[in-house]
Amino acid sequence: MSTALDRWLIRRFTVETHIFTLSDPGPLPCKVKRIELGNRPGTQYRYQFVTKDERKADEIISFLRENQHSFNTQLKKRTNLLAKVVNPAGRSFTYSMISRFFVLCLLIGVLYIGYLAVFEHAFDEEIDAIVEFFTGGPSSFKSDPEPVEKLKF
Repeated sequence: MSTALDRWLIRRFTVETHIFTLSDPGPLPCKVKRIELGNRPGTQYRYQFVTKDERKADEIISFLRENQHSFNTQLKKRTNLLAKVVNPAGRSFTYSMISRFFVLCLLIGVLYIGYLAVFEHAFDEEIDAIVEFFTGGPSSFKSDPEPVEKLKF
């Protein structure tokens, strides 16, 4: 299940638009890569324009439509690391980040409670009460051990 944020992330970071045309449209917006395909056998088009920005692709397509150019568009997935992180296979990026955040908070909470119990002796009374409840008598747990006398030689 993908959220609106997931769909936006996929459109923004994992898809690039390839526009194929027969004639050169002239000046292009910045960040649009122009590839001249030439007159190779088996190719229908002579020019290919690649952009990662959806708005720039829309500008080029509207210009080609206004000037009645023949063109074809294809959306291709990128294979870089960011695309793999943003669009994990079969999972939602948003839900996976929420679950990772939740697990991280639990881990930090457990570590903090362990720190308080071991170094700050914050739970000595609670531990005594638990031991007394289960054993039926006063506990022999002491947070501060009695000092041992040093042997004199």
